Amino acid sequence: MEKMVTDLKDAILERFKNPFLGSWIVIWLVLNWKSVFYLLFSDLSIETRFYNIEHHYYSFFRSILLPPILAFIYTSYKDYFFHYVEKESRESRKLRRISKIKDSQEVYTEREELETIKARTKHIAEEYKVRNELTVKINDLEKTILNNKLEHQELIDNLKRDNEKTLNLKQSYQAKVELILHRYSENIKISEFRNTMTKDAIIKLGVEIDYLYQNSNHKANKKIKDIALNIQEYELGKVYYNKEEELKFIDLTILGQYVYHRHLYSHEDFNGEKLPLDPVISKPPIQSLF
Repeated sequence: MEKMVTDLKDAILERFKNPFLGSWIVIWLVLNWKSVFYLLFSDLSIETRFYNIEHHYYSFFRSILLPPILAFIYTSYKDYFFHYVEKESRESRKLRRISKIKDSQEVYTEREELETIKARTKHIAEEYKVRNELTVKINDLEKTILNNKLEHQELIDNLKRDNEKTLNLKQSYQAKVELILHRYSENIKISEFRNTMTKDAIIKLGVEIDYLYQNSNHKANKKIKDIALNIQEYELGKVYYNKEEELKFIDLTILGQYVYHRHLYSHEDFNGEKLPLDPVISKPPIQSLF
């Protein structure tokens, strides 16, 4: 008996494992779920439940005809259906992967573009900084050049003014020399002195007078006293001393002035382009007798 029950159970399970039968049962339960729930969970008597099911819930098309048709269609096309679903699922997964890859690529591209923009911005900022530094240097150089140009122009102007002053002094000097020579040439005593004395002797006397000027305010030594006597002997002038016997003043006659100027204008440092020392300014005062 127990074996018979087991065999029956196995046969039933085997039938349920059949795709067509299993599909039929599932479809029938789905289409007639109200009848099943009413039969199982209603509080009415079993006869009433069957009666109500037969008259209110039963349908030949839904209960007898439609389930095997749908089960046949499902069993026949389920492989195609699941294949289609699996294919669509694979395509969907593939599309999602492609979308993720594209998104990743877009993110990577955006990051790369962002890094490129950052690098370009940094490069532009560095170029702008370098350009500003160069602009400042150029401005400084332009200011320096302008200042140097102004300084050079000022130096040129000063040189021009100095040159004009030099030319004026030279002209004044030439006029002064001509005046002195003119006055000396008209003096009879100087003409006689020139006829009796040689050029070197006149220049030597002028050197002695110059020595006296150079030692002014010095104590009179033997050389100074000898020169003073020599000047007086040739009537060139007179030398004066103070109480301490220091040389204080030389009073030259017009003949002495001529001898002294003759010495100055014949000096080896004197030429037409260089002015001699003016004895009136750089030496002790000479009393003019003309």
